[in-house]
Amino acid sequence: MSLRTLLAVTLLQLCLLTWTEDCLAQVSPWQTHMQDASIAFENHDFKTAESLYRKALREAEQGFGPDDPRCVVSLNDLGRVLFEDGNYRESELILRRSLAIHEKAGAVEDKQFANTLVLLGIVLEKQAKYADAEALLKRALAIKGELFGTTSKAYALGLKDIANNYVDEGKYAIAEPLFTQAMKIGQADMKPDDPDMASILSSLASLYKAQGKPAAAEPLCKRALALFHNHPNSERYLTYQNNLADCYEKVGLYTEAESLLKQVLDGEQRLLGPQNPRLAIGITNLGLCYFHQGRYEEAESCFKRALDLNEKAFGSQNPLVANSLENLGSVLQDTNRMAEAEPFMRKALTIREQTQGVTHPALVGTLKLLARLYVKMGKFHDAEPFFKRALEIQEQNFGKDDRKVATILEELANVYDLEHRPALAEPLMLRALAIHEKIGGTKSPAVAADLDKLAKLYLQQQKPQDAPQLRKRADEIKAVLPGSTGRNIAPKISVALPSVQASPPVKDKWALVIGISNFKDPSINLQYSAKDATDFRNYLISDAHFKTDHVKLLTDSAATRDNIIGQLGDRWLGRAANPGDLVVVYFSSHGSTAKKEVGVNFLVAYDTNKNSLLGTGIPMQWLTKIIAEQVHCDRVVLILDVCHSGAVASAEKGLTRADGFDVQKMAIEKGQAVLCSSLSDQISWESKNYQNSVFTRKLIESLHRKGDKTKLGEAYAFLKDDVESEVLRDRGELQTPVLNEAGWRGEDAVLSVIPVSPRVGL
Repeated sequence: MSLRTLLAVTLLQLCLLTWTEDCLAQVSPWQTHMQDASIAFENHDFKTAESLYRKALREAEQGFGPDDPRCVVSLNDLGRVLFEDGNYRESELILRRSLAIHEKAGAVEDKQFANTLVLLGIVLEKQAKYADAEALLKRALAIKGELFGTTSKAYALGLKDIANNYVDEGKYAIAEPLFTQAMKIGQADMKPDDPDMASILSSLASLYKAQGKPAAAEPLCKRALALFHNHPNSERYLTYQNNLADCYEKVGLYTEAESLLKQVLDGEQRLLGPQNPRLAIGITNLGLCYFHQGRYEEAESCFKRALDLNEKAFGSQNPLVANSLENLGSVLQDTNRMAEAEPFMRKALTIREQTQGVTHPALVGTLKLLARLYVKMGKFHDAEPFFKRALEIQEQNFGKDDRKVATILEELANVYDLEHRPALAEPLMLRALAIHEKIGGTKSPAVAADLDKLAKLYLQQQKPQDAPQLRKRADEIKAVLPGSTGRNIAPKISVALPSVQASPPVKDKWALVIGISNFKDPSINLQYSAKDATDFRNYLISDAHFKTDHVKLLTDSAATRDNIIGQLGDRWLGRAANPGDLVVVYFSSHGSTAKKEVGVNFLVAYDTNKNSLLGTGIPMQWLTKIIAEQVHCDRVVLILDVCHSGAVASAEKGLTRADGFDVQKMAIEKGQAVLCSSLSDQISWESKNYQNSVFTRKLIESLHRKGDKTKLGEAYAFLKDDVESEVLRDRGELQTPVLNEAGWRGEDAVLSVIPVSPRVGL
C-alpha cells in the first residue's frame, strides 16, 4: 500500500472511526479547505496543498477543538504533503501530533491508529531512523494481527512495510523471508487480481534489485504490471511500467527500457499534463537510461528538463531539485566538464543540508560525489574534507563497523596515497581491514585487497619488514578464489630487447574506439560497454591531445563485423595513418575462444552469432594481421576490455568463463602492444559503484596519474592493482589485467604525447 493510499482518510471513514457523525451535517470551511487541498495535492501543487491543509487544521482546532477527529484528518494529510515535498522533519512532528490525539482518546487499537503508525514509520525510514521506524511498524502489525488475523491481507501488507524498512537499512537477509511470508499470505487471502498484491511483488523486486539481482526482479515486475492491465492509464500502472524498465536497464536491455520509459512519459503527460512535476521522475529515468549508454547529449537534455520541472513545482530548496542537480553534475563530469559540474554538486549539497539536516545519510552520497569530482580534477586537498564528512555521517547513522564505512576509509586512504602521504593512509586501511575481518572473516576477498594495499603503504614508508607477511596472507586468500588458475603467468610480457632505442617523435595520432552494449542478439547485452567506449573517446580528445577528426567511435549497431574490419582497413584507418604515427584501437565487448577452434581468440561484434564464433566473430589473429598489413605505422596500441562472459545467462551458448579470451595466445605483430582487461579464466567486471567497467574507468584514471608524460607501462602498474583491488572487494573474484608488449619496439608508448606533424583528418 502506498503512502498516499495510507494517508488518504476520507471524511466518511473518519466519522465511522471516531466519536461523532456530526461532521457530515453541513459543508464547513474546514471541508472546503480539505477538498481544495486534496485537488491541489493530486495536481502535485504541494505548496498550495500545504497552505490549504494548514488553514483546514486551524479551522478544525478553532471550531471543533484541538482533540477533534477532524484535526487528525488535517494533520495526516498535512504530514503527507510535507513528506511528498521532502520536509521529513516537520512531517514527523505533524504525524506525532496525530498519534497523540489518538492516544489521548484511548483509540490505540483501531485501524486508523495502525495506519498512522505506518505513515510515521515510513517518514522515519526516509530519515534513516530505522530502529524507531521498525518499532512503529511492528506495533502497527500487532494491531492488524489482532483486528484482522495473522493470515489476513492487512497483515501481509504490514509485513511488507517492515521488510521495506529492512531493505532501506541494507538488511536484505532479514527482509526476504518477510516478503516471502507476505506473498504466501497474500496468495491465500487476496483475489488473483488484487492490486495490493502488486505492491508486495514490486517491493520484493526492489529487494532483488538492491542485491544486484535484476534478472530475479524482472518477472516480479511483470507480474505486478499484469495486475493493472485493466487500468493502463492509472498512476500505479505507470509506476510498475517504470519498475520493469529499471530491470531491463540493469540487465543491459536498453532498447526495451527506453521504449517502456517513453510509454510511461506519454501516459503521464496524458494523465497529468505536460508541466506536471510528476513527469520529472519519468524524464529522469529516461535520462539515466541515456546516461548509462554514454548518450550524454540526450541525458543532459532530460536532466535539465527534470530540474526545471522540480524547481518550478517545489522551489529551489528541495531534495528532488538536489537529485536533478547531481544527475546533471554527473553528466558534466563524465564529459570532462568538471568546472561546470562543481557548482551543481555544491548547490545539491547545500540543499540537502538545509532541508534534510547536516547529519542525514542522504548527504553521504552527495559528499562522495563532490570528493570524487575533486579527485578527478587532481584537487586532492579539496577532496579530503568531503570524504571526512561522509565518513563521520556514515559512522553516526550506521555505526563504526558498517561496510560502507570501510569503503569511505579506503577512498580517503587513496587520496592520501595520491598525495604521497602513506603515513596518513595506513591507519585508515588498518581500520578498513578490521571492519572487513569482522564482517566477512579473516579470509574474505576484501581482506586480501586490504592486505595488498597495506603492504604497498609499508613499502612506501620504508618498512619492508612488514610487507612480506601481508602479501603472503593475501596470496593465500586469492589462491582459492575464482579466476586464480592463470595467475602463475606473468601478467606483463615486456619488450625482450637488451636495450631500448630512443623512438622517433610521433608525427600524428589516430584512434578507432569500439563499444557494444546493445547486440543484435539481446541475450548477450552488456551494461556499460558503449559508455566505456564513449568515455575513452572523450578522454583521448579532451586530455590526450587527439584531434576530434582523428578519433572514430563505433557503438552498438554501427559496430558490425563488416564495419569494424572496414574502418580498420581502407574505409578509414588504413588510409589515414602513416609511418611515424601512433594508432590506438580500443574495443569493449565480449571476448572468447571458439570451442571447435581452441586457441583462436574472437572479439564479438554487434551482429556476431554466439553459437558460431568461427563464422561471425572477429578472429584476433586476423585483426592483428589486418592492422599490421593495412595500417601503415609501426606503433599500434590495442586495448581490449573483453571477457565479459559473466553477463551471459547460459553456459552452453559459446561465451563462458571456460572459453575466455586468452591474450597469452595472441599473435602479436611487430610494433604492436596489447593491453587486455583480464586473464583467460577471469571475468572483466562492470562496476557496482559507477557506470563503467572497472578496467576502463581505472585505465582512464591511471593514464591521468602522471599527466601528459604517463607511459603505458606506468599506467598499467597503477591499473593492475586498482582493478584487482576493486573487483576483490565488490565481486570476491580475481581480475588481472595483462599487458603484452612483446611486439613493441623502442620507448614505452605515451598515449597523450603531442604529435609533431598533425594532419587534417579524412
